[in-house]
Amino acid sequence: MNLLKSKVFIRIYEKTKQQLKTGKIEGNRMLRTVNLHFNRGIRLNSIVIIITLAILLVITLSWISSSSTSSSSASSASWKVFHQINNQQNHKLTTQSKNHNQQKYLVRDWSVYLGWNNFRYTVETGLLLAKLLNRTLVLPAFTYSRACEYEDQECTNLTPILVNGMSIDLAALSNRTWYPDPKPGSKVITPDLYLQYGKGWVLPIEKMLDVDHIISTWGHAIKLPDFHKLTNPDPGFYSIGVYDGKWNTDFNLDLSYRKMPNSMFTNFSLSMVDKLPSPIKPLIDRSKPIQENSALITQCESTLKILESSIPKRDLDHQSKRTAIPDVRLPNWDESEIRGSYMVGKLAENDNLLLESCFASNGFRSAYGYGMLGWWMKAPYEPIKNIKRLQNMRGWWDELHKFDEQILHIEGELHNGFPPGQMMWTSKEGRLEFERLVRSSMRPPQWYHNVAARLEKRMRARCGGRSWVGAHMRRGDFLAFEWAANNITNQWSEIKTHTLAGANLLQSRPDLLKPTNQQFGTSLEPPHVDDPSVHNLSFFSVVDGS
Repeated sequence: MNLLKSKVFIRIYEKTKQQLKTGKIEGNRMLRTVNLHFNRGIRLNSIVIIITLAILLVITLSWISSSSTSSSSASSASWKVFHQINNQQNHKLTTQSKNHNQQKYLVRDWSVYLGWNNFRYTVETGLLLAKLLNRTLVLPAFTYSRACEYEDQECTNLTPILVNGMSIDLAALSNRTWYPDPKPGSKVITPDLYLQYGKGWVLPIEKMLDVDHIISTWGHAIKLPDFHKLTNPDPGFYSIGVYDGKWNTDFNLDLSYRKMPNSMFTNFSLSMVDKLPSPIKPLIDRSKPIQENSALITQCESTLKILESSIPKRDLDHQSKRTAIPDVRLPNWDESEIRGSYMVGKLAENDNLLLESCFASNGFRSAYGYGMLGWWMKAPYEPIKNIKRLQNMRGWWDELHKFDEQILHIEGELHNGFPPGQMMWTSKEGRLEFERLVRSSMRPPQWYHNVAARLEKRMRARCGGRSWVGAHMRRGDFLAFEWAANNITNQWSEIKTHTLAGANLLQSRPDLLKPTNQQFGTSLEPPHVDDPSVHNLSFFSVVDGS
């Protein structure tokens, strides 16, 4: 129809032109005729075009709707990501503000006067407890550096210094936010002789720990400034905490709060475990006057005698050696791996329900832990399995999980006298969690790794491309426990002796170099042990100046 009209219009137009040439039609009449036919043609064409576009639009919208509901296409996913990016910040802030009243926090009194390693152990304990209790640990914002590598003023120009007995009036400071808070109710910081070396520089924790990495890999933690943003209605409020490390109850605001006294956990006649072990049926029923006579019962009674006669204190030099009874009827456990109040070897590596039920016959249970090397270093060295009386066990989870307050405050210090992690574990998985925390989540900021990489390359080049040996000269413990020699010559000789021992070990066991090579690209060639003289052996020495 439209095509026909167009052809008719063309014919009329051509005829009109011809008539105009011959003078058979007036100009004005011709123009009106052309315009009439032209406008009518355009209107009809426009209607068709509009209808066509409408149909195409409906088809397009139907296709989009079908795609979004029937598949997760890349374009659909991209739109979702775009939407999330544009709404992430507002949604995050709204959700956090809305949910902070339901969040449960764990807070501690931080021992900021400790050296860095010991302070780090207390942070590890806090993270362990937070995950165990399904709470969020409010991390410390600072600790103290107890020494300056340069002149004191050089460090003081970078960060505030606190000196025992010297008061600081915060009202007179232009850089107030650099300083910790005074005790509640005061406007003056008065260090009360608690700094071990008489002075300390405020050291933000982010300078020593990769806090973002801890939060992303371990979770159950929040920075103190972020805690304030969520809980304090004043957007300008800022604080890094009280100078002595104690929790400031002014931070609680309208959150419910409970403080757990330090005495609950510092009775060292008791043993703190993560959770009390699940009940188990004793192998020997002591309520029966007559016991079953079997090889298994005989072995169990023999094992229990070892436990009952054991002395709690370990003797590293004179450990009792026992040989398993060579009886094919007694394949249950190797008594030689039971060393009084702890187990080693295979018995320390996994659960043994039969042995555990034997322990339960006399009220004993076992818990995973670490030996004396671990206790000294507060680190996962020398894994063993402790044997304790169940009545002397206390579970962190059992004591604390029942409280619903939004802020749970563990008062005072939990460090000296405690094992690594400040607990033992009644499951192997519990101890493995501690090791994952220490070895994977707790790490220094990236620039430490950069310096270490430069140092390693330099030392490797100095050693002809082979591996090199390091020595860490600790000061505090060596002096306190008289491990240091009486003069520097003897001490240096001792260091070189142990350095050569390390080189010998790597020479005989080069496979020990593979894990570090795979992770950091270090040398697979062990250090030389046949140098003409000891002093030709290159090594790097770090003096603990903290």
